[in-house]
Amino acid sequence: MANPFDQFDEQKPEFKGLGNPFDQFDAPEPEAQVQPPQLSSNDDLEARLRQREMDGMSKQAASGIGAGLVDPFLGVSQLAAHALPIPQSATDWVDKVIADRETRIQAERQAQGESGLDTNRLIGNIASPANLMAGSLAGKLGSRAAGAVKGAAPTLASFFQPIITGSASAAATTPVTQQGDYWSDKGTQAGAGAIAGTAAKLVGSGVSRVLSPKPSEAVQQLMEAGVKLTPGQRLGGFYKRAEDAATSIPGVGDAIRMGQRDAIKSFNRAAIDEALAPVGAKLPGNIEPGREAVNFAKNTLGQGYDDVLSKTSLNGLDKAFTNEIGSIRAIVGNLPKQQQKVFDNVINGQIRQKISKGFANNNGLDGQTIKGISSELRRIANGYQADPSFDNRQLGQAIDGVQESFKNLVARANPEQAKTLSSLDRAYAGYKRIETAAGAVGSSDGVFTPAQFQSAVRKSDKSLNKNAFARGNALMQDLSDAGKNALPSSVPDSGTATRAALGLGVGGGALGLGVLPAYIAATGGAYGLYSPLGQRLMQSVLTSRPALVSQAGNAIGAASNPVAAALSSPLARFYLENPAKQ
Repeated sequence: MANPFDQFDEQKPEFKGLGNPFDQFDAPEPEAQVQPPQLSSNDDLEARLRQREMDGMSKQAASGIGAGLVDPFLGVSQLAAHALPIPQSATDWVDKVIADRETRIQAERQAQGESGLDTNRLIGNIASPANLMAGSLAGKLGSRAAGAVKGAAPTLASFFQPIITGSASAAATTPVTQQGDYWSDKGTQAGAGAIAGTAAKLVGSGVSRVLSPKPSEAVQQLMEAGVKLTPGQRLGGFYKRAEDAATSIPGVGDAIRMGQRDAIKSFNRAAIDEALAPVGAKLPGNIEPGREAVNFAKNTLGQGYDDVLSKTSLNGLDKAFTNEIGSIRAIVGNLPKQQQKVFDNVINGQIRQKISKGFANNNGLDGQTIKGISSELRRIANGYQADPSFDNRQLGQAIDGVQESFKNLVARANPEQAKTLSSLDRAYAGYKRIETAAGAVGSSDGVFTPAQFQSAVRKSDKSLNKNAFARGNALMQDLSDAGKNALPSSVPDSGTATRAALGLGVGGGALGLGVLPAYIAATGGAYGLYSPLGQRLMQSVLTSRPALVSQAGNAIGAASNPVAAALSSPLARFYLENPAKQ
């Protein structure tokens, strides 16, 4: 039956907004039925349990990271409380707050079934702004302390720098979580920091060097010259020493020495190429470094001289040459009579007589005669410049000046050949250093070491008291210095370690007892790594990096100080909380 009072509903304009006063008498609305909970399927239940577990792990991780972020701030505050002149009661209160906090953290970990290293807390330690700042300051402190002794003992300075960094970082940022002798525990933390600092520096610098190689200036120069360095030679430092030590391992050592010998050979090739560069020549790839390579360089320059001198001639002396010889003779006039006489004999024998003879036939001097005069003047000058007598060295410099004036005379008389002659002279000067090194005692079939090459560079320096070499400006000294710093001092032998091992019966003894497969695998891997293809791959891996990877390597290297400070905290806690294990 319809409600008789529906006429009063809001639909009618006169009752708009008033509502129906009799709605209260309507039949009650049926109550909503409460649906019983639906049981989840096994899959849904497992998913919810996994989600709950992940939520718990996330909260647990956040809690650990948060504790780690706070640790360094507490450590600095506690250090200030003990170091500053404040009431002892305040210092005791700070110690108690930190100890109570550590008790709660460890109780929570035990309740969650955790033990051992708190990885999340360690992450927080590393990321803490206080730790980053302390690590940076400690790094500067370590660098300054190391720099104070670097001039006298660079190796000692390098050794102590990470120790000082780690100790200072740990002492500043690690809270003492047990009430007791604060300064004794702080000393333990400093010791743990020294260990962590050294370890972090080694690992951090190693990873940084691999990800973002920063080769030394010598290594960089050798690589640019085309020298094929071994991995240890490229990385330098500890890695080079480890590689050198591994040469004593049978099989593996032979492979390393093969790579080192190839590096020496490629250094020889680079030296010859640099000597021949002025004339645009290079040692062909099918010619191995050694005596054949030296002969190639000599023949190349000899042919070059023959070609250009066949196109030169000299039909007279100009005023510039005459004036230069007169000036040199005036200087020689200050030398003893014996040296003056030698100089005059050289001028008469090598200049006046040969020139007069050529001019008498109205033919002038041909290319071969010009070459002979220049070569003889150079030979005489070099001999006197190497003499122990000061007066003879002065005489040698004077004759060298005559030879230089004669070359300039020929260049002025043959301007179209002047540039080629100058290039040949520069190349010949470099070749003479190659020739001297290849002929040194101890060279292996003409293959010379960087030390032998450097000796040749010094010997060929004709400046007074070898001052050009002393200043590092001697011809080709940049290459000889780089090679001496990065490469072996002798040409490595091949097969020494393996022959020694076999001579001691290793082949029939230990190798026959199961070591042989591992020995073969290690040797094969080493030969693959140090083969020409392996060397090229390693060069790409160790020296070529995308920009992002290089930046990551730089960041890792820069982070070694704060990481050392962070690692000191768990190490210190271990020593302090486990005295029986010390």
